[in-house]
Order: sequence, then C-alpha cells, then structure tokens
Amino acid sequence: MNTSDNSIYFIDSAFKRRWDWEFVNWDESKPDTATYGEGGVLDENEWKKLINNLNKFIKSHHASIRGIEDKQIGYYFIKQPVTAEQIQNKLMFFLWDSVFNRDKKPLVDLLDVTKDI
Repeated sequence: MNTSDNSIYFIDSAFKRRWDWEFVNWDESKPDTATYGEGGVLDENEWKKLINNLNKFIKSHHASIRGIEDKQIGYYFIKQPVTAEQIQNKLMFFLWDSVFNRDKKPLVDLLDVTKDI
C-alpha cells in the first residue's frame, strides 16, 4: 500500500463511523432479524455494556487489528435509541469490514458463523 492509498483508508474508516449503513446482500436476501433488548431497542445501560464488552474483545485481539486505537467503539457510535437494525447494519458492518478486515477469525469464532468467500 502506498501513502496515497493509506490516507484513503483513514477517510473510509471515518465515513463508516459517522454515517448509517444498510446491509444489502448480493442476492437481495436479508439476515435474520435480531432481537436485542426490549422490543428490539437497547436501553443506554445495555448499550454501554455491549460496547464495553466489544472493546475488551477488540483489545484482546489486537494482533489481528490494524490501528486498534481507531477501532474501538464509542458510546455515540450509534445514537440513542439503539435498535437491533442499527446494530446489524452499522455496528456489525464496521466490525466485519473495518475492525477485523485483515483477520476475521476472532469475529467468526465469536459469532459462531461460517465465513463465506
């Protein structure tokens, strides 16, 4: 990667952190609807607990992550109210595409999913 490409990486990461995303699969299928919190909404305490646990997980796998200081999740990554849809679309996309972009094994193991390539 040359220095020009490297600077784009940080801009791309900033965009992913600041805007909402919607997962659209190549075959137009949707993932199963997640059930988080009461009625699909996490209250502030549940959200903070999830973020704290995620950041511990991210830090414990620092060898798999490039630029770990920029990859931890803040409480305002998703603004309240935090819905299951936002977790699936924005948080999971960020974890998969940006945090564990080089080595997905820790995330695949945590989620107990099959990684399709």
